[in-house]
Amino acid sequence: MRRGIIVLLGLVVAGIFANGALAAWTDPGGGWVKVCKYSAAAPNAVTGPFSFAIHDGAGTQTVSVSVGLCSDPIPVVPGTVTVTEASAPWYKVTSITALPGSTYLTGTNTTTQVATLNVAASADQSGTAVVNYTDQLVTGVIEICKNAATGSGLTGTYNYAVTGADGFSGTTSSVLGSCSLPMTVPAGSVSIQEQTPGSLYVTSITATSNGTNEIQSGTNVGGGLAVVGVNAGDASVQTLVTYTNDVTTLEVCKAWDSRAVNPVSAYGFTFTASGAPGVTGPAPLTSASIPAGTDAAPNCITVGQYRPGTTVTITEGIYPGTKVDNITVNPTGNAVAGSLSLPNRTVTVDLTGQPTTGGDTVVTFYDEPATPGTFKICKYAGTSPGPPIGTSFTFMYGPTGATPATVVVPLGGCSQPVSVPFNTTLNISEVIGAGNAVSGIAVAPTFLTVSGALTTIPVVSAMNVTAGTVSVTIGENVLTEVDYTDVDPPITTGPTGGSTGSTTTGNTTGTTGTTAGNTTGSNGGDGTQGSTGGTTSNNSTTSNNSTTSNSTSTGSTPAISVAAAGTGLSAVGSTSTSTKSTSAQLAKALKLSKLRKELKALKTSARKLNVKLHMTAKHSKQHKKLASQITNLKAREVKISGEIALLVK
Repeated sequence: MRRGIIVLLGLVVAGIFANGALAAWTDPGGGWVKVCKYSAAAPNAVTGPFSFAIHDGAGTQTVSVSVGLCSDPIPVVPGTVTVTEASAPWYKVTSITALPGSTYLTGTNTTTQVATLNVAASADQSGTAVVNYTDQLVTGVIEICKNAATGSGLTGTYNYAVTGADGFSGTTSSVLGSCSLPMTVPAGSVSIQEQTPGSLYVTSITATSNGTNEIQSGTNVGGGLAVVGVNAGDASVQTLVTYTNDVTTLEVCKAWDSRAVNPVSAYGFTFTASGAPGVTGPAPLTSASIPAGTDAAPNCITVGQYRPGTTVTITEGIYPGTKVDNITVNPTGNAVAGSLSLPNRTVTVDLTGQPTTGGDTVVTFYDEPATPGTFKICKYAGTSPGPPIGTSFTFMYGPTGATPATVVVPLGGCSQPVSVPFNTTLNISEVIGAGNAVSGIAVAPTFLTVSGALTTIPVVSAMNVTAGTVSVTIGENVLTEVDYTDVDPPITTGPTGGSTGSTTTGNTTGTTGTTAGNTTGSNGGDGTQGSTGGTTSNNSTTSNNSTTSNSTSTGSTPAISVAAAGTGLSAVGSTSTSTKSTSAQLAKALKLSKLRKELKALKTSARKLNVKLHMTAKHSKQHKKLASQITNLKAREVKISGEIALLVK
């Protein structure tokens, strides 16, 4: 029997807590109470939920009830029971009633929100004492005023989102220098958020009611959020909330290393903004020219005023012979992580960071002299379809807008290194002669060197192999080598037949034969003799070291002429006595070709070693070993170049 009572007790307790009750368990067959919730009509309606405490002889339990609903029957100890609604500034109880004809409600107090009941014992819930509470909204008034910091120049309308108790939300606005219309809100704690876009740097927020500070915890000035208290009543006790705003200002400063003479009168900058500028005043600059001050006293300009949340990228122009050695941002937290690049002369700032006094972000660029670089042009012979014609080649080079300089480079050799200011872009072009075509252009190093370190900035900014042009940027304290490889263009055979020799497209001209049938090939190639005609008499014209010969032919059998490509010589095939001479010339041409291939391979190896040399410390063993290897290669190059010079004489 005892076990059955314990089980029954557990079930009843579970039922009590399932209905939100927190009181001790009471015997079955005790009393019952139910709380119902109602609201006044609009505009003073409420929705809840509302909390009630039910106190009887055994203790206190609580229940939450929304408007238009009732709690479940709550078990209580029969006798005196009190029901108390929890209070808050934004509502009040207007009436407390019982079921019509009932006598259990013995007292009410709407001010303290307490109902007193005499609850009779009941075998079941049919004897439940029901108490009805009716509430209405309690309101107060706010006004939001907008001020601007002195000197900001701000104007315009600013918007605010307002939230309060019982699910209240609304919006209002104020013109700078004035206040919004009075706004009725639930009394108690109210949150006001200045809206974006349109929000600028908020410097202060105040809230007062008849001189009493109403700012509450949770207020965030930097975030434009005010949490304020609102007293119940009309505009005579309203809460006046005042926002003061400023713009965030970007300044850029320029300094030059005071140890050296500054070669630049003023440095050009560009400013690229992502986000809205300030609401008034001149538009922020997109570019500017700033004379440099000293390290101790940089020269500064105001770029413009911006809204918080704006990011601005600042980039200094290229000035050969100078380099950016430092960029500072104040406050440091406004620099976008990873955006600062000295080789690229740029940084991006985020103007949402905590501004300095006056809301300024100051970015300073410091420049210093850069060590010049050097460059040279090298010339190599291609192997297919044949080496170029000639032993020396002319190049033009210089910066854009300047009169180009001229340099003559020997085949298989290089020009003397020329000192060039760091970050200068040189436009280089080969003066292409007849019987030659550029087949390749190679540049080393591939990426720009700044302060002894390779960067990700490409050295080559433009290249056109067919036109023989390339634009390169000179690194700091490094040799930039530009290698041109030329070939003799493919031979195009001319048409057969014809009574008179014609002019070639290339550089070799055929002469008129004594009989019909002489024609001339284009691009410096040999003409093919006609199938008919009499005896020719070795008519030939030599141009640019390329010789075309018309050999003797009888009857309908044509003579065949084979050029010894790239040697300036011709190998003539015929039935004449010149066979031995032709064989010697061919052997000479083959030797020249072999030497030139070897010379080109040596040059390529030297270039690769030279790049490695610049990337090693000067005092290291590897540096010394590389320097020795390069010296040996250069000696071999000189020897082969001498052999080639003797052969082409």
